[in-house]
Amino acid sequence: MAFDPYNKGGFGSGFSGTFSPGTGGGGFNDYDPSSQPSVDRQQGIGNKLRPVTIKQILDATQVHADAEFKIDGVEVGQVTFVGVLRNIHQQTTNTTYQIEDGTGMIEVRHWEHIDALSELATDTYVRVYGNIKVFSGKIYIASQYIRNIKDHNEIHYHFLEVIGVHIHFTQKPQLTGNAASAFGNSLPNAASAPAANSLEQKLAEYSLTPTQIIVMQAIHNAPDTNEGVHARQLAQSVGPGIDLTAVTDFLQQEGIIYTTIDENHFKSVLQDQ
Repeated sequence: MAFDPYNKGGFGSGFSGTFSPGTGGGGFNDYDPSSQPSVDRQQGIGNKLRPVTIKQILDATQVHADAEFKIDGVEVGQVTFVGVLRNIHQQTTNTTYQIEDGTGMIEVRHWEHIDALSELATDTYVRVYGNIKVFSGKIYIASQYIRNIKDHNEIHYHFLEVIGVHIHFTQKPQLTGNAASAFGNSLPNAASAPAANSLEQKLAEYSLTPTQIIVMQAIHNAPDTNEGVHARQLAQSVGPGIDLTAVTDFLQQEGIIYTTIDENHFKSVLQDQ
């Protein structure tokens, strides 16, 4: 069955597309993480950015009114999710968007005018970056940025990443593929501590997701030069589907990586130790 890009018949039907690699219609190999718009970086993706579903947002908890929201028992700062834009309501001080992703529907509020937002249209897929807020007992998203999704492989990848992050925080499973190699085939724990001064042990000091670990591994696997690794080479190393801009922004704000000769060249602070 063909993938329904606008899913007018209900969001759930949108997941009937194929995952055939290397094909023009739905393979992950068609998704280019380096094609993420630079405005994502300019908006300053915040600390503890986490991919989520709308249901996870609606189920988020607080210890008290001023506390950070928690998902899976872990504090979250900014969140990112994808969904279908169902309604746009412009007001004097802000614009509200109703967005659903098959797990629920949520209101997204945006106060600052951004030209790119004028391109948003109902019944299209969008990605949202923002913070979880509550007003009069109702959870909503205060958005820093909303953009159109041009490659529908990003939708599939997002939900796979959400599952991976959820499992990472709740079950600490054995990983496979690139994520497994990044952690030496398993997440670090007291029973299987990595060797002293190894990359695995250094990364264990940070609460990184499997995707963030893959990027760190790719940076360390690149030739150790003064210039570091270019974002294009990094994108080729990590493979398709990873939102490289969001990951590198997070790692920079955590102080784990830094830029060198320009904003497209990265080095790890762990390489300097």
